[in-house]
Amino acid sequence: MTFLDKLKEYVCNDLPKYLGETIEMVFITVLIALVFGLLLGLVLFYTKRSKRKGIRIIYKILDIIVGIVRSFPFYVLMFFVIPFTRIIMKIFTGVGQAFSTSAFIVPLSIAAIPFFAKLFENSLQETNKDIIEVGEALGLSKVQITTKIILKEALPSIISGTTLAIITLIGYSAMAGAIGGGGLGFFAYDKGYVSYDFLMMLFAVITIIILVLLIQLCGNILYKLAKNGHLSYLKIGIGLGVLLLTFISVKVAVYASNKTDLITIKVGTMSQPGEPIFEHIKDEMEELGYKLEIEIYSEFDPLNNALVDGSIDVNLFQHEPYLISYNEAHNTNLFNACTMYDCVYGAYSYKIDEIADLKGNDKKVIAIANDSSNLKRCLDLLAANNIIRTTYGDITSFSATDILNYYELLPGYENLVITPMATSSIAEALNDSNCYLGIVNATFAINAGLGSSELIFEEADPNHINANILACRDEDKNASWLHDLINILTSDETANFIEEEFMGTIKPYFVSHIS
Repeated sequence: MTFLDKLKEYVCNDLPKYLGETIEMVFITVLIALVFGLLLGLVLFYTKRSKRKGIRIIYKILDIIVGIVRSFPFYVLMFFVIPFTRIIMKIFTGVGQAFSTSAFIVPLSIAAIPFFAKLFENSLQETNKDIIEVGEALGLSKVQITTKIILKEALPSIISGTTLAIITLIGYSAMAGAIGGGGLGFFAYDKGYVSYDFLMMLFAVITIIILVLLIQLCGNILYKLAKNGHLSYLKIGIGLGVLLLTFISVKVAVYASNKTDLITIKVGTMSQPGEPIFEHIKDEMEELGYKLEIEIYSEFDPLNNALVDGSIDVNLFQHEPYLISYNEAHNTNLFNACTMYDCVYGAYSYKIDEIADLKGNDKKVIAIANDSSNLKRCLDLLAANNIIRTTYGDITSFSATDILNYYELLPGYENLVITPMATSSIAEALNDSNCYLGIVNATFAINAGLGSSELIFEEADPNHINANILACRDEDKNASWLHDLINILTSDETANFIEEEFMGTIKPYFVSHIS
């Protein structure tokens, strides 16, 4: 595709969807944070000003709690509050999901409320104390002093701080997008970084920059209006109300346009090879009365998490050992509904032509997967090619932090450094000057454009132990829709499509495990 073709595809197909998801996450979070953040900010402001010891103790407790939540790295916070997120989503949507655009509003709000509260507290403290004392001397009540003096005087500062907070939330939403929250962050990571498409990543980054600049421009205009006395809380409230009604109207219109008599099946997968396969069978499924909604994820665990919490109905990305490992670690009961295709690991390099080239005195890095089942798989592949000897014995649970306990380098290869990392990063690591070999899953090899010219050796899996599978919840394994989906996925026509689309990199191997 040419530059103009990609730009057209982004503007016409991708931009409305992913920009809309980012705006949805940020807008709703801002509304929640404005309400609860302002209330908490007022409480902090008045408890701090109080001369009563008991009230000031309350301030210190609240201030510590706010500080603790604000100090949480947002990436960690998203995972830390997953149980709470599921509870909230169960209450409001009936589905206890934690990995969707709407679900990530919960951790965003938890991060934003204390941030806004501290911002409002600092803005209120900037109010001229002499004006407050005049109001008290005139006999104004606390409510009157708050609404007519303190909030009015602090409005410019609040607008300035809120603008900064919204821009920060856009950055947070991008982090949420990278692990399943959707939006421009997901697009930049999955369609850009993971798919090795620099232009698509650049388009997303430029969109985010433009969005931030527009928000900053609006914030500057509102600040000047407030500073000159031309803006009030009533006008701001009316403006937010109009935006909220517009947002609700758009959501209702989108829901109405998507409403159908077809039975919806939500499938989760990676951009390669799962997405093209599901896109290929969409029309056939529609003829049987089903609508496939394809959710694309960029990391492995969120796909199973989404299946557990009901965000999706099936997923396609993993082999059975990975599924077993996940079930054991999370005490879940996901079911292998159908074996789909062989997706082998290969050892790729841009720097060597054969295994013997790894020998020498200089240190050379070999990048391998860091998750339990695939880490073992990579070590076994290195052992099969006489680079290491495995020492893990009967160990079944592997950890990247204990990797030195699992192998010994064979003579001639003592210079090698085996480094576990995220599966999605291995192909990119091959560009590092010290990385001489990467054990890459076929899914990511396709995205990275790795082929036979970079392949040094690959996995042999005659028993198809590591074949990718279609997974579902145990209670759905006898559902009629699952039977229909598997029948189409395992047809000769689908097999021919897989072979032609992926030119032999992905090899069909269909075995249904449902009765």
